[in-house]
Amino acid sequence: LQAMLAALKRHREAQGLSLADVAARSGMDRSAISRLENGVYVNPTLDTLYRYAEAIHAEIGFTVNVS
Repeated sequence: LQAMLAALKRHREAQGLSLADVAARSGMDRSAISRLENGVYVNPTLDTLYRYAEAIHAEIGFTVNVS
């Protein structure tokens, strides 16, 4: 989860988007986004992750590998 959030943060920064930009696009609170990016929220919901990703024009994908 931390690696995914770090990648999303890098993507946001590469686009020149501020936390305020993402807050406006996602409907999330700016401080909540900051806490998400900095690992304060250790168990965010999938809805939160998808809203954040959508706001920065990113996609989240999950895979399951079984043997």
